[in-house]
Amino acid sequence: MALVVGANSWLSVADADAYFVERLGAAETWNDALVAATKEAALITAYRQLMADDRFAFPVTIMAAMKNGQCEYALFLLQNVGDTDARMGIRAQGVISAGVAKEGYAGYDGELPYPPTVMALLKPYWVGRPVIGGVLIYRNENDERLGE
Repeated sequence: MALVVGANSWLSVADADAYFVERLGAAETWNDALVAATKEAALITAYRQLMADDRFAFPVTIMAAMKNGQCEYALFLLQNVGDTDARMGIRAQGVISAGVAKEGYAGYDGELPYPPTVMALLKPYWVGRPVIGGVLIYRNENDERLGE
């Protein structure tokens, strides 16, 4: 399916291109060499995953923070899809520790991991508890849970 703003994306590829021109470090991944179909797939995947996640409640009106969050998550997916899928597969199999560095997966509850930038941009739409990669987020000043 092609990208359709308002149906499977909050923004067009041209809008994302404009966002990434001003995004430090994005040009290594999101550039003219990346074909339009891959850009569309990244944006659609980011949109679908964000919309399916019950940690967020998005309004009908598309806001700039939603577009920016979708862009950041699409970039994260392009940069990390292999690693993220592999780790989520390991976690889904019940593995609690793996690798030479003994990477630990205890406490994983099956939620999609989001980078801190995405969570910060989408903070206005959090419902329940905000989580980054299965880690409950706390405020720094008094260690209280956010969003509860």
